Amino acid sequence: MDAMAEPMKNSFGPQVPRTIGEQLAGVTDDFDVEAFVEDCMRGFDDLELMDRARRIADVMGDHLPADPHVAVPLVTASLGPP
Repeated sequence: MDAMAEPMKNSFGPQVPRTIGEQLAGVTDDFDVEAFVEDCMRGFDDLELMDRARRIADVMGDHLPADPHVAVPLVTASLGPP
């Protein structure tokens, strides 16, 4: 019997929010990576792939400044050079 392939959502695991948090911390002094990752991981294992992405986006909204004119440039800067 063939083994079932591992779900794609497993490739979008805890390392994803950690990497995003570290990148954001690199562009703003007051970004708490550990709190961000902890918030992202609440219920994360039960979520499917797209729901994991939404969870991370929602938590980013909680951890970044509420003003999009401030938050969006931080996110953009965290992506690194083009």
